[in-house]
Amino acid sequence: MSRTVPFTVLEEAVYNIEQTFTPWNIQLELETSEPISIDRLESAVRTACAIHPLARAQKCPASTLDTDYVWEIPDVPDAGSITERTDSSSVSAARSEFYAESFDLEEEPPFRVLVLRGKGIDDGDRLCLSVSHTPADGVATLRLLRTICRAYRGEKPAAEGIPLAESRQLVEEIRPSGLSDRVQLLGAATSHLGKLLDRPSRLASDSTTGQSGWGFVHRQLDETLFESVVENRPADTSINDMLLTAVHLAVDIWNSDHGDPAGKISLLMPVNLRPEEWFYDVFGMYALFESIVTRPTHRDDPQSAVEAVRSQTTTIKQEQRAAALLESLNLVPNVTPVGIKRRSPELLRGPGESLVDTVMLSNLGRVPELSGIGEAEPTLWFSPPSWQPTPVSIGVVTAGGTMQIVFRHMYTALDDAAAIEFADCFERQLRRLV
Repeated sequence: MSRTVPFTVLEEAVYNIEQTFTPWNIQLELETSEPISIDRLESAVRTACAIHPLARAQKCPASTLDTDYVWEIPDVPDAGSITERTDSSSVSAARSEFYAESFDLEEEPPFRVLVLRGKGIDDGDRLCLSVSHTPADGVATLRLLRTICRAYRGEKPAAEGIPLAESRQLVEEIRPSGLSDRVQLLGAATSHLGKLLDRPSRLASDSTTGQSGWGFVHRQLDETLFESVVENRPADTSINDMLLTAVHLAVDIWNSDHGDPAGKISLLMPVNLRPEEWFYDVFGMYALFESIVTRPTHRDDPQSAVEAVRSQTTTIKQEQRAAALLESLNLVPNVTPVGIKRRSPELLRGPGESLVDTVMLSNLGRVPELSGIGEAEPTLWFSPPSWQPTPVSIGVVTAGGTMQIVFRHMYTALDDAAAIEFADCFERQLRRLV
């Protein structure tokens, strides 16, 4: 037996983008100091899929005349795809290959698991989780991993804090009920069309590799710098504001050093729509996106850049401006065939590229306790997808008092050496701020 649920407008938008451009897969990795039992892992994954309905869902086939994409959720969970690699290839090579593979959501569940033998802490194993962005965001991916880890350790995982149907209703309830408020939100959404005449700068390319796909640079913020960011930030300025500002300054310097000075820099920032009581709960796609912009005058000095970023993030929080994107998605009539809707991402090519940001930063924040799969404290890594013309995405997660950062880069824009240099540049700018 199975049940069906229609895609939300967010799932539909992400699915259509992924089908048009590059795979939109979320990276989450857990370094352990122990060997991982595949049998125990398969059992833990089945348990996790039983708890999180969308983790076991597959997309129903759709004709071009259908008006909705639909999920089919089977009652009996499957362990999905679990692969182990014991070869001597590098972690970076295995990682690039694993996360570059797109999902066929009509043939498989929306996640895959890879175990890299001996590539963890002190020759322990590394658990890699790739999740399609269509049914899930970064928080959902983390929630799935936490459930897998608890089940692997033989503990009873917590159920989702809210039923699936009720949580999906959030996507609709976040829209204002009053017409005047909806018109105001729509005005905020259509203001993004001004980007057509105010194109964001592109990150200067530095690649000689000729490769396609993604590379990944992993950085752990040293304890002294992390403490300085926490303790020395200006009043009413969040840690995320500091990270966003450091990225703006890094892009500014990077482009200047490469002979392509930046004008307007636009940084894509996901916003978690979940209410506070289940902020880190529920496997689903509950992220909307906002752009944080600076111009050359803002970047004349670090303090001006921080203030420019802080004022924008404060406005977004106060006015719930991220819901403006949701309002614009709802402009498409419900009776529109999916064959037409799936062509909408083509608008982002050519002149439409002006609507796309320079780089992306997604910060999961200080996540709830994650015990991993063994006794030792694990190391956690995360990154969102990147795509042209936003070729670098930066993922940040803080666990156990340590901040880990991943710079995911498209090889067409930055080769491995250049991506390391860009990560160095970011760290230098973060030190400038504190």
